Amino acid sequence: MAQDSPQVDDNVRINIHAEFLKLTPKFRLELSANYKWFIHVTPFSNLSGIRANGLLPMQDAHPPGEVESYVGSADVPILCLHPLGSQISPRGAEKSLILPLGAPEPKRIKLAVASRDLPEKVGLDWSYAWEFQKARLQSADRERLHVIGCAVAHEFGSIVSYDSISSTLLRIPHSPSKSLISLS
Repeated sequence: MAQDSPQVDDNVRINIHAEFLKLTPKFRLELSANYKWFIHVTPFSNLSGIRANGLLPMQDAHPPGEVESYVGSADVPILCLHPLGSQISPRGAEKSLILPLGAPEPKRIKLAVASRDLPEKVGLDWSYAWEFQKARLQSADRERLHVIGCAVAHEFGSIVSYDSISSTLLRIPHSPSKSLISLS
């Protein structure tokens, strides 16, 4: 039997997430206090573009209404990041990558950004298991939404940035002293 999403009133849920989005600076500080690194996984073929332009938010799933209000647009590109040390590491979306049936998976590279360099505008990853994440927020004490948000990020293993990350801030996870720029 498939597990159903928790049932929560949509109007209340939207208000809770809208309140959470107002706490983005506190959420960012909570994340930084709990995680040293955030990881982004991408096909190796994207490396030259990332070197030139950094990690750029891309269009993903249609955003919830409260996110559209927060960002000020219905076009809400996101950059997914995995807090290193969280319970799971989602595979990640690759909307632009279409493989022929039976084709091998492309080589991937992991890129890391230090918590001190985490962009200012971050939030929970609404493109992934969102119904379950919203239910966790709904059950939270409003004064501790940023702390519960960090626990949700730990459980689901993904956050979003609404801002780009400069290539000069990116590191190779197994060699954090090596910058992306220094690799050839």
